[in-house]
Amino acid sequence: MLSRARRRPDTTTGTSVWRLREYRLLWFGDAVSALGSQVTLNALPLIALLTLHGSGSEIGALRVLYMAPFLLLALPAGLWLERARQRRVMLAMDLGRAALALTVPAAAWLDLLGRTQLYLVAVLGGAMTVVSELALPAYLSRLVGPDRLAAGNSGLAVNLATSGTVGPGMTGWLIGRLGPSTTLLVDVASYLVSAVTLLLMREPVPPPALSRRSAAGERTPRDWRGELREGFAAVWHNPPVRALVTASAVASFGVQFVSVAGVVRLVADLDVSPGWFGTAAALAGAGGVLGTVCVPAAVRRLGYGRVLLYGSVLAALPCALFPLSGDPETAVALNCAGFLLIGAGGGATGTATVTLRHLLTPSRVHARMNSVFRLAQFTAIPLGSAVAGLLVDTAGARGTLWVCPVVMTVALIPVLTRPLSRLSTVEPVG
Repeated sequence: MLSRARRRPDTTTGTSVWRLREYRLLWFGDAVSALGSQVTLNALPLIALLTLHGSGSEIGALRVLYMAPFLLLALPAGLWLERARQRRVMLAMDLGRAALALTVPAAAWLDLLGRTQLYLVAVLGGAMTVVSELALPAYLSRLVGPDRLAAGNSGLAVNLATSGTVGPGMTGWLIGRLGPSTTLLVDVASYLVSAVTLLLMREPVPPPALSRRSAAGERTPRDWRGELREGFAAVWHNPPVRALVTASAVASFGVQFVSVAGVVRLVADLDVSPGWFGTAAALAGAGGVLGTVCVPAAVRRLGYGRVLLYGSVLAALPCALFPLSGDPETAVALNCAGFLLIGAGGGATGTATVTLRHLLTPSRVHARMNSVFRLAQFTAIPLGSAVAGLLVDTAGARGTLWVCPVVMTVALIPVLTRPLSRLSTVEPVG
């Protein structure tokens, strides 16, 4: 499965993915819907604040409700998606989220909008998003095949990085032009565009195994517990995949120290305008685009092990820049440079990671494997945020920022282990 040989070319990074009509449709629909999702994610708190005059705790509750399904539904959604028609699931999720987002401006126009509705939109929207996000990479691996998987993942990762960069600023601009509630019509339109692209696609391969009948033709019950164990085993009993999920979870935990303490350090301690922190954070998205675009060529030249190592180092070292500054001007410059480099390193490692974990696991467990992977990440993120918040209150923002490079250095350890460090070419598992 793993090889250090260089004699035969590594075909897992083919760039001809753009010649596939179905991939171009999938990519375009994902690009539009990802941007629309950013509009809703950033607009809901502003609707609560500007339209309903909500409190800080209510705004925080909206984000908690949106993220809760990522923790609660990841495993059951992964189990279900293994035997679901994944393209139809994504289509249903797009139509459902379009209808859900439409209820907000409709209720606002009728003067019926309330907090309970926003809470329902947040939790139901988060639930449909997690199902769609788990179905997408599993479907992609069937759509493009192992020879084009790195290039396919790179294209989708660019969508994610771009939407995260452009989305917050675009949301603010739209709210200023259209008003808070009406802005969600942009999200409605984005999901409908994505749905149309999915409808225009043709199934490239047979759908996942849908039948639950025995050889005698009798319907057999699913062994949910056994399938769940198999999903965990695909991650934890596979040394390179286990190293990948460990590194990803530790890095997701560590970067929260910058997210939480960084804004306190700049805005509260150094009296820097919040707009400058937003500008620096947006550069992380720009760096992410750069990093993901370079992955296919970098893997062909360097191999997966070196791309993971160099990307992880690039994401870890700049974390030491954030606590160095003592004046506002230097702080802004260091934050801009740090976020740009972290974004580039994170984009490269993220794209290489998602490609590798699909190549190293059987296609029949991809959805379950993804659900275990995402569960580890989305457990680490709120845990890191909570610990960072406590440290800011006890050690101060600058002291807390020094924790980030330490944790990100620890995240390098799994990348340096034998299963990943010597990984050059990959023979995809069936």
